[in-house]
Amino acid sequence: MVHIHKTHMEQLTSLFAYVERIGEQFHHGYTQGASIRGIARKRRIVCAGMGGSILGAECFQTLALSERIPVHVTIWQTYGLPHEVLALRPLVCCISYSGNTEETLSAFDTARNHSLPLMAFSTDGVLLRKAKNAHVIHPVIPDAIVPRFSVAYMFGFLTGMYDKQSVNPVKLPSALFNGVNPNHIFLAQKQIRKKARAIARVINSTRCLVYTIPALTSLGHVWEINLNETAKTLAFADDIPDTDHHALAALAWQKSVKDFTALVIRGFEESPAMRKRLKLSEQTLRSIGLKTISIQLEGKTIREKILFGLALAQMTGLELAKIKRVNPLETKIQERFKKQLRKP
Repeated sequence: MVHIHKTHMEQLTSLFAYVERIGEQFHHGYTQGASIRGIARKRRIVCAGMGGSILGAECFQTLALSERIPVHVTIWQTYGLPHEVLALRPLVCCISYSGNTEETLSAFDTARNHSLPLMAFSTDGVLLRKAKNAHVIHPVIPDAIVPRFSVAYMFGFLTGMYDKQSVNPVKLPSALFNGVNPNHIFLAQKQIRKKARAIARVINSTRCLVYTIPALTSLGHVWEINLNETAKTLAFADDIPDTDHHALAALAWQKSVKDFTALVIRGFEESPAMRKRLKLSEQTLRSIGLKTISIQLEGKTIREKILFGLALAQMTGLELAKIKRVNPLETKIQERFKKQLRKP
């Protein structure tokens, strides 16, 4: 375990400050996406990326379905591209924060080989060089320290690209931006950090089970990655109701469930049947001795709720890293794995 020293504490301070500007990050991406030229806004897009780099596209997929934005979003997290959509000639968005993710580079090459409409998003690396050489539109992701903190920008960019095509166009989230000055953030960051600190104290050294409804799979993935990478906490995301049909059996047979904490993310498009199931799921988890936290997404609009969930997940990861005294930016094992992968 890498323990925090003064430099790491300074990193935590910088990361907290960065998360507090999540509204500005979304707005920056939104304005860039809305003003992008030279690319057809296809009704079908494939977003290729891995880990934290793809989270913003996943959040946009959630938004597009909920707001009935007329675009079909496919998330692709492996090599190449899905054969079944190649003939449909979608817009392919290759997203790699470092620009060196080999699965995403493979998707880029596949799109080029099939002459598909293409965009590339990165901060640097091979992807950026390939895009420049091929004259592919390549918005540069602003420096976010690590990929998982660039989510709001990428979410904003794709939202801005397609917002005018929405069946019900929605203005920028009122809870995030003043109508006169869009950079004035109304998101109550102190309250979010207070909630994050309380959640982190409950999780502490346990493993996490993150539960969402299927419409919120993107936020489940956001929580999973932030707990895994930032807090070095083993976390798994799953959907309710599917998990009720299999995971409960395993949990009930655990010798001790004290090593687990369940996070149930609520407050997003819940039908009466789903509300009943979520309530019963929480009661059942508690009845077998599992620490269970119900997390209510706050906000008046879908966008506000997604951004609230993003900020709370990032803040919780940082607060937990602080409690556990681990380096939130430690990635030695991943880098060693990638280095070995590059060997012939």
